[in-house]
Amino acid sequence: MDFFYTYLVLAEIYVLLGLSTNLLVGIVGIFSISQAAVFGVGAYTVAALLMNTATPFLAAVLVAALLCIALNILVTLPALRVAGDYFVVTSFGIQLLATAVFTNWTAGTGGANGLPGIPAPIILGHELLEPRQYLALTSLAMLLGCLCFWLMMRAPFGRLLKAIREDELGVAALGKSVLRAKVSAAALAGAFAGVAGGLYGSFLTFVDPSSFDLDASILLLTMVVVG
Repeated sequence: MDFFYTYLVLAEIYVLLGLSTNLLVGIVGIFSISQAAVFGVGAYTVAALLMNTATPFLAAVLVAALLCIALNILVTLPALRVAGDYFVVTSFGIQLLATAVFTNWTAGTGGANGLPGIPAPIILGHELLEPRQYLALTSLAMLLGCLCFWLMMRAPFGRLLKAIREDELGVAALGKSVLRAKVSAAALAGAFAGVAGGLYGSFLTFVDPSSFDLDASILLLTMVVVG
């Protein structure tokens, strides 16, 4: 049964990560292949805070989400100056750069050996040691993420994002700020990826660069397209 619960936990974490990728690729039409890098930043941030400080788990996840929001904005702003194939190449370079940092920054990420021994999360005084216990946490996070995504798509902001995907010049001609909308979408995608990364690292109690490399980004794109 532990294998079954583990499978469900990982599936729910990847649902959150899929929402992040779908927001950029499916809704806005920004073909990014660097979301696994943001996912990795969230995982390593939560791992570092739990291992080296007395930061509570939920606060660590919040810090990871905020850091991934800032990272996605910083990455997106210059990258949005290019479009089409050029943006794909830019995001490809960002993914390779992040993988190199994860692999070579031994002091912060453990390098190629990764970071073992990440403490299990403690929620309301209860330490989540079993996959069955962790499943409740990931289920709640997934449901909140899906609800947030659904409400956003029904709001004017969601309709604006879809309009940008269909006709960016037309939206700009109507006086809407396309750049602001894209950056806002990137920020939300960063929040989803940061939370997913924090849940992933604390559940497995181990993170290493192979989970956040180019193959992981392609896997995310496959999930969105096939799903």
